[in-house]
Amino acid sequence: MIPARRSQLPFYKTIPLFIRGKGDEYILYKPAGITIQDMRVEENRVPLALFIRKEDKIKGVQETQEAFNLQIITYMKAAEPARIKETVVSIVEETLSEPRSGSLEGVSGTIDILISDYAKESQIVAHLLSISSSDYSTVIHSINVMAFALGFAFHSKLNYSDTKALGLSALLHDTGKTKIPPDILKAPRNHRNSHST
Repeated sequence: MIPARRSQLPFYKTIPLFIRGKGDEYILYKPAGITIQDMRVEENRVPLALFIRKEDKIKGVQETQEAFNLQIITYMKAAEPARIKETVVSIVEETLSEPRSGSLEGVSGTIDILISDYAKESQIVAHLLSISSSDYSTVIHSINVMAFALGFAFHSKLNYSDTKALGLSALLHDTGKTKIPPDILKAPRNHRNSHST
């Protein structure tokens, strides 16, 4: 058993959740086939520590991504670029929590949605670029790079397949950073002037 990510709890439907019993015993808390109501999660009316089977980890990421992708479709129809970007951030954060092939399928679906006619007609990609943030984390940076790449692809009139590959590559270009310890990533850098004086 492994700890369940709290951010994913509202989206688990096919994944059973467990609480720790005595010793190495785990007790079923939520069976497969139902979800925990959002209110219970938001009000912290669930146990602090819930667990899933290790083999359900990727499936949990996929269920979460699917739910977020449905939210993106809703926000695109309502022309709410700030909420779209917020949801894309959530998808990328969940993906980077487990960057394996199974978890990348949801991001591929996200790119499909962003490339759709809604993105072209409502200028969603341009709006995503215009929403600035002082948070220059890897996730925000990756989403901004993806938005630039999709904007370039639309401007260049690339075909759908090339546009999708470019957007997905841009979004995931820093995925390797998830395997580097944070203290190394945030370490101060000594920038030397390469020009001699």
